[in-house]
Amino acid sequence: MKKKDSITSYRPISLLPILGKLLEKLLLQRLNFTINKQKVLHPHQFGFREEKSTNHALRKLTDVIEDAKKREHYVIVISLDIQGALGNLKYDIIRKELRKLYTKSNISETLEDILSNCKVAIQTSDGAAVWKQTEGCPQGSCPPPLSWNIVAD
Repeated sequence: MKKKDSITSYRPISLLPILGKLLEKLLLQRLNFTINKQKVLHPHQFGFREEKSTNHALRKLTDVIEDAKKREHYVIVISLDIQGALGNLKYDIIRKELRKLYTKSNISETLEDILSNCKVAIQTSDGAAVWKQTEGCPQGSCPPPLSWNIVAD
């Protein structure tokens, strides 16, 4: 259970202007197209993917278990829940993985620019506090789930 008084229990909310969200969505569509066309992600990567769900993952697991039982083999299942996965993604790692997908293109350069120039601003009793963000995908932003898939795969 998350502690309400711990800063690690929270992830920032992204309040992007509509044009920023539109740009994110367009870039995300192009990135998804490339990932699907090049078959970048492992076929058993079920998280945050179109036409794949927890039901598909459970069906695959059930099939593997049933097949092993028929052949009288053992099955070991390891399940991971990575706490704070989206909130702890490092931007330099995302950029590195993006470069593997797109060697040199407008898409990769734009995505890298977005990740390189992220700033966080909060209002405090002393005024606005602004700093460069180097990790963590804010809630409300479009790319975090796909960013996680690229890095985790």
